[in-house]
Amino acid sequence: MLTYLGLAIALSAFMVGMYFVIRRLIHAEIAPTGFTTLVTLLLFLGGVQLIGIGVLGEYLGVCMKRSNAARTISSKRLWRDAAFPGHRSRNSKSSKP
Repeated sequence: MLTYLGLAIALSAFMVGMYFVIRRLIHAEIAPTGFTTLVTLLLFLGGVQLIGIGVLGEYLGVCMKRSNAARTISSKRLWRDAAFPGHRSRNSKSSKP
């Protein structure tokens, strides 16, 4: 989803940039020098970042679907493991030798 949002933002930034370049070429620009460049670059780079985050998220989602690992860990287990590093619960499947 972020990939498509990033593509939309990058494409709209490109179109807005082209609009302001054309306005600058026909001398109809009223914004201060550098403002349109700054805004266009910020929008475009923000779109590129969203594309990257979206691709990374989709990749991680596929990896999580393919793995059989548990998807969540309860906070109770985290605190127990932090307080008692070598502790094994009664329900653990492997026993100490």
